[in-house]
Amino acid sequence: MANKDYDDLLESFMNNSQKAYNDDRETRKKNGGKLPSAYNTFSNTDSGKKSKTGYSTSANSNKNNGGKKGRHNNSAGQKVLEGFGKVLLGIILVIGVVGIICSSVLFVYGYSVVHGDVVFNLEDEASTQNQTSFIYGYDNNNKLVEITRLHGEENRIWLDKNDMSKYMSKAFIAIEDERFEKHHGVDWKRTIGVMVKPSNSGQGGSTITQQLIKNLTDENDVTFIRKFNEILSALNLEKHYSKDEIMEAYLNTIYLSHGCYGVKTAAETYFGKEVKDLNIAECACIASITQFPTKYDPLINPENNRQRQLRVLKKMLEKGFISQQEYDEAVAYKMVFTNSPDYKGSQIKKSASEKKQAEKVNSYYTDYVIDQVINDLQNSGYSAKKAKKLIYGGGLKIYSAIDFDVQNAIEDVYENYRKMPDETVQGACVIMDYHGRILGMVGGTGKKKANRVLNRAWQSKRQPGSVIKPLAVYGPALEKTLQDGETNVYWSTPTKDAPLTKINGKPWPTNEGGSYSGETITVQKGLALSKNTISARTLDKIGTTYSYEFLTNKFHISTLTVQDCDLAPLATGSMTYGVTVLEMTAAYQAFGNGGYYYEGYSYYKIEDAQGNVILEKNPEKDKEVALSENTAWVMNKMLQTVMTEGTGRSYKIDGVECIGKTGTTTGSNDRWFFGGTPEYIGGVWYGYDKNKEVIYRLSANPSGTLWNTIMKEIYEKKGKNIKEFPECDGIVRKQYSSNGLLRSGTGRWGWFDVNNLPKTASNDYLSDYDSSYSNRNTTAGTKRKEEYTEDDSDDDSIDNTEISDDVIDEPSDDEVGENTDEN
Repeated sequence: MANKDYDDLLESFMNNSQKAYNDDRETRKKNGGKLPSAYNTFSNTDSGKKSKTGYSTSANSNKNNGGKKGRHNNSAGQKVLEGFGKVLLGIILVIGVVGIICSSVLFVYGYSVVHGDVVFNLEDEASTQNQTSFIYGYDNNNKLVEITRLHGEENRIWLDKNDMSKYMSKAFIAIEDERFEKHHGVDWKRTIGVMVKPSNSGQGGSTITQQLIKNLTDENDVTFIRKFNEILSALNLEKHYSKDEIMEAYLNTIYLSHGCYGVKTAAETYFGKEVKDLNIAECACIASITQFPTKYDPLINPENNRQRQLRVLKKMLEKGFISQQEYDEAVAYKMVFTNSPDYKGSQIKKSASEKKQAEKVNSYYTDYVIDQVINDLQNSGYSAKKAKKLIYGGGLKIYSAIDFDVQNAIEDVYENYRKMPDETVQGACVIMDYHGRILGMVGGTGKKKANRVLNRAWQSKRQPGSVIKPLAVYGPALEKTLQDGETNVYWSTPTKDAPLTKINGKPWPTNEGGSYSGETITVQKGLALSKNTISARTLDKIGTTYSYEFLTNKFHISTLTVQDCDLAPLATGSMTYGVTVLEMTAAYQAFGNGGYYYEGYSYYKIEDAQGNVILEKNPEKDKEVALSENTAWVMNKMLQTVMTEGTGRSYKIDGVECIGKTGTTTGSNDRWFFGGTPEYIGGVWYGYDKNKEVIYRLSANPSGTLWNTIMKEIYEKKGKNIKEFPECDGIVRKQYSSNGLLRSGTGRWGWFDVNNLPKTASNDYLSDYDSSYSNRNTTAGTKRKEEYTEDDSDDDSIDNTEISDDVIDEPSDDEVGENTDEN
């Protein structure tokens, strides 16, 4: 029927319908509202009486109130049902429309993925496992020097399928994906079977192609979205690659326990053979590992592997991959693994250079470069697995920031130092410049025997003791004084050498041996002599929250917990977990560069195999202000007094200005020293992996001695190019009174921020000592020297003394909220 005829018919029907309705209404009016006889009606009656037509016809019931009420209730109920029905219908329509839209979107998305460009480039995957990565350094002439080559650290080498035993792929197909040759990436029969019958989940629904996708993405979370994307990617892969190419990629990326990725390294690890030389039984053994690698590892659980190997062989026989005779021979074959008594050694021939590279032990610095690169690749979007694949086979060129002279000096001391108390004592050292460059690093004592071992320089957290004070107390205190008028902490601020409070009736804190003089000394002297009482009282003035936020946000100490926001952890270094040498050394940079924090870096840039820069460090762009410039240089002056008149004076380098800070924890379990010259800042930790008292009789602090020895060796090789820290116009040297106020003629000198000076003392503020100073200058100087000597226990002149006055007594376990077990 033509469209016009259909429209005419519809219009005629509508007009006639309207006319019939109008005629009917007029007729009803003429009949007093009675319905025509052609209409059938139901009446609501209690009698249940019916007419001849079979319907109830009680006229009286329509006249009584009960009948009216019945009709009214019935009408209300119908309206509720009609309303509910409309709502339900609306919901169903909305769900239907949304479902149609979502289904359409999913269909379009799925179609675009399946029929779009290749999701994974298998050629690129192969190339990223076959190319050697290099780590370089620059010598003193800025000439590039190769440090090491990285290849196969994770046991992954790509092998062409033609170089494999023909039984290898058959073994995997038999146990993992029987219909591999027939499906197009997804075995719908298996997938639906697992969904319909949960008991089938043990056999899995993923095909070899889908497993390859998981191997390439490193995604194993069980979600609908991941599974959906995996299916689409598998279908896409099958449209772009042949079955042989997919199988080759799968056999080179499957994880086979013992750090083996791919069948080549698995064949070497378990049998000492090339893949092409494996027999049927050995191929079935390797294929058996896949489902639960550790459980079916033939070196760890040979019985479990044997049971699954027999299942693989049975499947191979059933599928016609091997004959009955081959099956019988494979079952009877005696398995000889690389850890078996009958093992005769590896059959794989390697060149001399390959053997040498395999046996090479990298330095702690090189290990750290590898770890930092992997971490930075992950931060830039790579998965952990991808990052490791890239560094061990992606052909990267990594340009490290190592200073060979500095690294050699540290290694020489830590490997050959003859004055260690025993063989189990450990240590770590980091030397940096003042712009984030890590020049050298060692993470243990003695000769390094393996790659990627524990690096105590950045992986071990130890209680910091008093070395935390400049970062948590004195630096923040000077900065807060600059920021608000209620805090007044200066070089000259008088502070009582006495406990701040009592805990369970005991005074807290005390200095070494539970002592305190009760005298009033300056903040500078409290820092120089490492007095716990002074740091606690100074911390109390600025608040623990301010100190904690300074440590975490300004100095980027990442190992703290909320429990460390307390007096004892911040004033004396009794942290929950502790700190690392690397993070602390990076934080101390601010005391020698004008207040800047630079994140430590061990490489300049990384290039991929094509020469493109994929990562590059830009320290000047990324630096942050930790302290104001003037505060930083006042702190520098204060830390210089540690080396000239305080606990670090035995470790100063002659002819060079030095800053420093000693640290000791309760029981002498940890000994620390952080020291800097105008060119270098270094941190040293010394102790045992398991807490044990450090006994070192050659000096008060072995870490200070090691720092001094290392720095001397560095300067012997490189010379003293800069002997003084730069002068800052924003700080000034002034005299002050015993009240801490500025006053000339007292003979007490200190450094102050020109923008934040203490008040000037009037004659009324002068003590008798200050007013008579000019008459007894010599006597007073002698007296102060004597007072200092009595308080200083880090003096090497004290015979056979290994204690330090920056140790505090350990409180009882019930001293909640006042952790003072470390200093």
